[in-house]
Amino acid sequence: NVGTITGGNTIYIANGNEDVEENDAGVLNFSSTDLEMVSDNGTSAGNQVIGLRFQNLDIPVGATITSAYIQFRSDEANTDSADLLIYAEDSGNAAPFVDVANNVSGRSRVSGNVNWQPSAWNSTNQTGTAQQTPNLSNLLQKVIDNCNWEAKNSSVFIIEGTGVSLTNPNAKRVADSYDGSSGNAPRLVYTYSYNAATPIKPLDIAFNEDQASDYTNGNNITLDIDV
Repeated sequence: NVGTITGGNTIYIANGNEDVEENDAGVLNFSSTDLEMVSDNGTSAGNQVIGLRFQNLDIPVGATITSAYIQFRSDEANTDSADLLIYAEDSGNAAPFVDVANNVSGRSRVSGNVNWQPSAWNSTNQTGTAQQTPNLSNLLQKVIDNCNWEAKNSSVFIIEGTGVSLTNPNAKRVADSYDGSSGNAPRLVYTYSYNAATPIKPLDIAFNEDQASDYTNGNNITLDIDV
């Protein structure tokens, strides 16, 4: 017998080392109180690359991802049009970020990306569809399909600017980070389905060595024994 199991979860960034900014010189910032996607025109960081690592994804091997998105909360009001690209690291168990140059941008990526042109963030402290990425299920599926994926492993998403977000410093979105507001840190929301085989009840029989018989275990499996 085969049954379809459905599941899902919401996984928050676990600590301040799991949502990081990499500046245009490749230097990582582990303690920023917000995530500037992507221009940080208040510092010399330039156009940044954002790394988000989500731990303990309870998705079984062989699952089909039916939906996935990252939910942010606005830390600033940003209304200029922005243009962002979202990638997933090509790893079945993404390693933590470390203080090494280009440790976000230099990670290998699954094929493809998701373009995000978010609606205006009209005020701070907003957590709605405007602060929600498009569906990332295709990216997460490629992570789950990796040969070394196991339930409770970790995944990394990478956000970069493109188009106008690389030329207009106001064409950005600024979200809360873990260090800025741990309860409003980015979170990955996903659902999945999974076809699980029901184990067949084992045969529990005693043989009579002198008599041919048919034996069944109640699961439409019959053992025909000739002696």
